[in-house]
Amino acid sequence: FTQLGEYALELADGCRNIVVRQNHFWDLGAGAMQLGVTDLSSLKEGLKPDATDENPRRVDNLLIDNNCIHRLGTLWHGCYGIVNRFASRTRITHNEIYDTHWDAIGLDARWNWTGPEDKYSHGNVVAYNHLHHLGMGYHTDAAGVYQFGPLDTHIHHNLIHDAVAYPYICGYAGIYLDQQSRGAVVENNLVYNMDWFAYFQHKGTDNVFRNNIGAFARDGLISRGSLNDQWRANYMEAIGNIYVTHDEIAIGRDWEPGDKPPVLSRNIYFSLTENTPLSCAGKTFEQWQAAGRDQGSLIGDPGFRDPALYDFSLSDDAMACRQIGFVPFDDEIKKAGLVGEAQWRNVSE
Repeated sequence: FTQLGEYALELADGCRNIVVRQNHFWDLGAGAMQLGVTDLSSLKEGLKPDATDENPRRVDNLLIDNNCIHRLGTLWHGCYGIVNRFASRTRITHNEIYDTHWDAIGLDARWNWTGPEDKYSHGNVVAYNHLHHLGMGYHTDAAGVYQFGPLDTHIHHNLIHDAVAYPYICGYAGIYLDQQSRGAVVENNLVYNMDWFAYFQHKGTDNVFRNNIGAFARDGLISRGSLNDQWRANYMEAIGNIYVTHDEIAIGRDWEPGDKPPVLSRNIYFSLTENTPLSCAGKTFEQWQAAGRDQGSLIGDPGFRDPALYDFSLSDDAMACRQIGFVPFDDEIKKAGLVGEAQWRNVSE
């Protein structure tokens, strides 16, 4: 799919049990794929309030696997590489996406998920994707994997690196759970060289970030967006993650506790620059812990083989494994991106 002006492929009303595999999307005016019905009100049109039968327009069980996607947004920079809207049980796996200005993968279903209509966007999986060289200085408030809305997403074993944000506001994160995100599990991802936080949550709730690696992000491992009078819940758990930096920033920004304070626990932070005391939101690590954050966390060398050269592999007896129970995923993260014969894996060269 090449030299097209809009999204190259759309799977919408009633699409189910469809596989999109081993395609090359490149040199596109907008993004590669838009999945699902874009508007919830239109999705529900014609259904009786007490309807129990299946909605014929519901989109379900799509597999987007092993596609090469690059040079996007040549006409419209603000496009996703792949965007999943009101569609459930979509699996986005083993894709390589690069050379694009905004979110590489988006799960964007804008709604209020309370009530029986929560069935229209849930249970999606984003796994084993290689997302790199993103943002390109054009966009901000973005991420390699960005979510607004869907429930119970599983985001795992993605390799995300090298993003440059528009320089004047926010930034470009690795994985970003935005408003209405609920019940997401973010685990076993490797994120480095980000122009913001490695991981970020804003106005989501009940999400878990665990057993992830972050490195060399401008503003540290993780952050949570600010609260207001209308939104007092922004709960997340960040447990058993590792963060490595060249500078002093472990966590770059503080946040209000809110109605249910977030839990940070058993994380490891380390600076490769000798004699560099790490800071959390402008506080020393000791002050940060004294305020109730990062209980059971520590500063120390996690045991990566050569993080300066992006070798984040760990031996089973590494400090991170012994001290916080980190489970290495070295072999699995090597599977991120395109799979198959070498000719296909190098299709864009």
